[in-house]
Amino acid sequence: MADLTADVLHDNRPNAGKDSFVVLNGKTLYAGALVGVDLNGFLTSWANVATNEFQGILLEGAVGDTTASPPVEGRVDTSGPILRSATVASAVQGNVNDPVYSLTDNPADLTLTPGLTTSVGYIRRFISAGVCDVVLYTPTAAQTAAEMSGITSLTDSTGDSGTHDDTLAAITESAAITDNSGGTDPGDDTIAAVTNVDTLTDSTGGTADNTVGPVVPVTDASMVAIGGSGMTTAQEAEYNAAMAEINTAVGVINNNFKELTDQVITQGTANTAVLAAIAQLAAKANVTQTAVGVLKQNESDLAQKINEILATG
Repeated sequence: MADLTADVLHDNRPNAGKDSFVVLNGKTLYAGALVGVDLNGFLTSWANVATNEFQGILLEGAVGDTTASPPVEGRVDTSGPILRSATVASAVQGNVNDPVYSLTDNPADLTLTPGLTTSVGYIRRFISAGVCDVVLYTPTAAQTAAEMSGITSLTDSTGDSGTHDDTLAAITESAAITDNSGGTDPGDDTIAAVTNVDTLTDSTGGTADNTVGPVVPVTDASMVAIGGSGMTTAQEAEYNAAMAEINTAVGVINNNFKELTDQVITQGTANTAVLAAIAQLAAKANVTQTAVGVLKQNESDLAQKINEILATG
């Protein structure tokens, strides 16, 4: 490779205004027809065919003969001419700048209703009902229109009812949660049921001191010893009856302690479930926090791509 050291004349021609294409074999084209090229690159009349690419308006009639040498070509005005006072079905003033379509090669069949093909131009000026000046696309503009028409509109299912203001709002990430609960995330995507303890009705008349002390029943031996300490038979009987009541009371106290113990055990089980739930919530919250970061990046990417598309438009 090296820079030029002398003048060079290139074999070239203008890239806009008029062009010629090999006509599809056996195809009859008439001057003034809307034309495009098919998938094989042959010039053909414009029709309701999705794969044809619009080129412009034919300048001279031609009948395709690919066996001829050279093959027959059709000359096309590719400059994007304006069709003055063209018929556009149902057009009104509000349709200015709207795209127009044609399902045939006849410019008199222009319509605002799309078919299988892409648009062939747009309304430049409204003259009267159904009559407008129409700008036909250049091949490049037609290709751009075809590419844009191939973009599927997004269906917004986000549930957001805000007003679009051309700005991607900032997303505030939540701080990661430090899990000091001591629980273990079971990893089953389920927060286990927590059974609450029953409310105790305190009828003991006692005073709570955060200590469960031992309760020792009065034994028969102690009663006998006391009974032999000079009490009369009646006093001993009364004494023994009192001791029996005391022992009954001690049994009630023991039952109370058992009930309290059972409730505490139940509460401990419940606490374990709560701790596991907290741990699982913390894990899910941290996953959500990570997802928010990804969402921010995705929105940034989306904004960048949209801006690139706008810049090339």
